[in-house]
Amino acid sequence: MLRRIRTRFAATALLLSTTLPALANGRFPRAQRLLEHPSDPDHLVLAATYGLLVTEDRGASWSYVCEPSFTHEEAYVGDPLIDFTGNQGLLVNVQGSISVSAADACDWKQTMGNGDDFIVDHSVSKSNPAVVIAAVVRVNGGSVSNVLRISRDNGQTWSPLGSPLPLDTLYTVDIDPLDPEHLHATGMRDDTGQLVSSTDGGQTWIAHRIANTDASEIPYLAGIHPLDPQQLFIRTDSSRSSGDRIAGDALLYSSDGGLNFREVFRAPAKLLGFALAPNGSSVLVGFGNPNPSGPTSGDGIGVFKSSTENFGFEQVYAGNVNCLTWTMAGVYVCTDEARAGFELGFSQDPDFRQDGSCIRPLLHRSEVAGPLSCSPGTSGAVCNGTWTSDCQQLGACSGAGAAPRTECAPFSPPEASNGGASGASSPAAAGMSAGQADGGCHIGSQAGRSAPTAPLLLISSIVGSWVTARRGRYRARLRR
Repeated sequence: MLRRIRTRFAATALLLSTTLPALANGRFPRAQRLLEHPSDPDHLVLAATYGLLVTEDRGASWSYVCEPSFTHEEAYVGDPLIDFTGNQGLLVNVQGSISVSAADACDWKQTMGNGDDFIVDHSVSKSNPAVVIAAVVRVNGGSVSNVLRISRDNGQTWSPLGSPLPLDTLYTVDIDPLDPEHLHATGMRDDTGQLVSSTDGGQTWIAHRIANTDASEIPYLAGIHPLDPQQLFIRTDSSRSSGDRIAGDALLYSSDGGLNFREVFRAPAKLLGFALAPNGSSVLVGFGNPNPSGPTSGDGIGVFKSSTENFGFEQVYAGNVNCLTWTMAGVYVCTDEARAGFELGFSQDPDFRQDGSCIRPLLHRSEVAGPLSCSPGTSGAVCNGTWTSDCQQLGACSGAGAAPRTECAPFSPPEASNGGASGASSPAAAGMSAGQADGGCHIGSQAGRSAPTAPLLLISSIVGSWVTARRGRYRARLRR
């Protein structure tokens, strides 16, 4: 089974290599998602472009989990979507398959994936975390359908759910935090952004157009208010520009369950982090530049905070942001080592003002001690054989040890200018071209290449939508 999956994905990648820009996980290393264990705030899991990092002592020591251990692929080219489930185990979605592990992240077992499906998103029910719903693009011959799969046993087994979603392209799915039968998904239909909702577990769907969204302003579910599910947040992935000026990503808000949306914030950068307070009273948005040659900060880059009652955002951090997570313990901020001087930081205060306006670093990549200690015969044991090369990407080959830590990260990283959300900036000034603004994985036309054949167009369309949805998931849904 695994060989068949790898073969099909390899064949697809070979076909795409003649029509699409190259995709590779050897790109600029950056953190993308932080999870806190449901019952142990000292146990953290960080998902990144280079694999997973795990600590059980709140950052005093970190261990590495290599991609082959949980993707079961020799050349994975995606970004893992990871969550804790109801049994406090881990679930990882690598787009071609879903696998589960105990909380130690040592032995991953594949539970979904047949080589014909692209799993663009998944959502864990907050009211019953044993329930997981996956959004799947099914490829059957020359036809494509957007369907849901459900697991009621923490991702161990899966079954079809409801009817196909009335979308041409499917991007994200989410579950009402109070009612697991109430579902939302976003996508495109007739070149317009759509929110589709179901109150009967996906049996029937009602579609609502999301104003001012289209292929150049793609909508992704960002979050649902934990106490009032009528309040929905959508984040857009914008590629709009006027000359050399980019519009930047926006946060949209609905107070009526998705009937109407309005824009509450936009900045001339990429919205890579979103987090709601545990009680839903406040919201954080994090903007950054995924281009490694981009600035430390600048117009629109940083973390902005607002009440969810009367939206008025103020900047609370001016550095580049890759992800945000807000738990009862506080707020986690993913940055990148090269531009902020640390990879992951934490603040008990969502204004980052406790102890002198600070985010305290929790991780420098050089501190990673090595591969996670896993028993022989487990999937995690394979990481011992990859560490010699993997540590080069992490910058951790010289031996781990506590890096010099600053008590508080500055409001603006060195060489940073004050950020802001007013006006637009040019891609050149922000270190972003139109193709680089999405992290260097832009899928579009390329001069000098011949037009693809019809079969390749179908494959390119499917995988292009899948890759876009994968990126958008991380940008919009780093909130738990």
